Amino acid sequence: MGTSKVHTMRPVTLITLLILLGIPRILLGSDFRAKDDIIVDSDEIVRDDLYLFGNSSDVRGDVEGDLSAFCYDIISSGEIGGGANIFAYDLDLTGRVAGTVRIFAFTARVNAPIEGNVVGLGSWLRFGNKAVISRDIDIYAERITFDGTARGKFTASGDEVKIAGTIYGDVEVDTKRLLIVDPAVIKGNLIYKSREKAVIEDGVVIEGETTWDKKDTEPMEEASKTIGIFNAGFKIALLVMSFVTGLLIILLCKDHAREASLQVQKNFWYTLAVGFLTFIILSGGALVSMVLIIGIPLSLIMIMIGMVLFYIGKIYAAIPLGNWVLNLISKESKPGIILQFLIGLIILTILFRIPYFGMIIYIGAFVLGAGAIVQAIISMRSRLRSATAGPPAQ
Repeated sequence: MGTSKVHTMRPVTLITLLILLGIPRILLGSDFRAKDDIIVDSDEIVRDDLYLFGNSSDVRGDVEGDLSAFCYDIISSGEIGGGANIFAYDLDLTGRVAGTVRIFAFTARVNAPIEGNVVGLGSWLRFGNKAVISRDIDIYAERITFDGTARGKFTASGDEVKIAGTIYGDVEVDTKRLLIVDPAVIKGNLIYKSREKAVIEDGVVIEGETTWDKKDTEPMEEASKTIGIFNAGFKIALLVMSFVTGLLIILLCKDHAREASLQVQKNFWYTLAVGFLTFIILSGGALVSMVLIIGIPLSLIMIMIGMVLFYIGKIYAAIPLGNWVLNLISKESKPGIILQFLIGLIILTILFRIPYFGMIIYIGAFVLGAGAIVQAIISMRSRLRSATAGPPAQ
């Protein structure tokens, strides 16, 4: 029996797919909704792409286009005619989805028929027995539980993977612990990479070949220690660079930084929506310009703008976060913007380190910061025009 390598999709690759493949069809009509609690009633039909930005969202009605959501909690029980792109802390998906589902959540429960692929990243991803995935599954999470049916290939990576459903394609898993329990059925090959042999219960049916690629622990542990030292030093250097960059921005553009922080505090979800829309415009515009060849210089400019926003977005998100935390400690004091930034940057750096969920926070901070930058520019230009326009003509 030959040895096969498990080609498991890494988080960076997943994030790239979530962003680039998840760009909704912006040329079609779009329905943007940004507020704390969003409800799409069961008798409502959204005939466009639907964008949700809120604390909690409950989609009971049908969406004919794509559903894209940035929410803390989201429940989706209505039918989605396109794909679903979900960024959330907690997701409960029970409605049919005609296209591909891209999940970026801390915890997610999927118990619905999905006619496209599933791409997911999170802490705990659970697929119920009503989850029928018509195409491939590619997921990365700390814990993965699969009780449904997969018509295509199943690729997973995480600390613990438990399979109790039916999979018609090949299964490729990279994990610390693999459990395949009755009544699981795997009609393709099983290829897994782990330190310990998989637990396969009696009654499990595996029709293809089973290949175990045992991880070599000792060399990996020594290499991990060396890499860990360099990684820690690199992260400290990045933190110092972020602080210096933020300090320069505050000193050179203090009014803009204050206005950006104020925009986040005044209308958090609207600012997040503006940041998401800005990213869509930059990404979509760069792709279209590159396809047209003649627009390659414009495409490069838009890519550079996007990279700058990606880098400084967390800086602009750190200021209102620090302000909020300091206000919780003492509402009477008025801390300076530099202290706000420092506190916020330290907190974000810690949050970014949380396994799996840290990447969700990182992208959220980037999107929020980008929205704050754009909103502050619009607000300041509006005030400047009002100040220079003078009194209306009599």
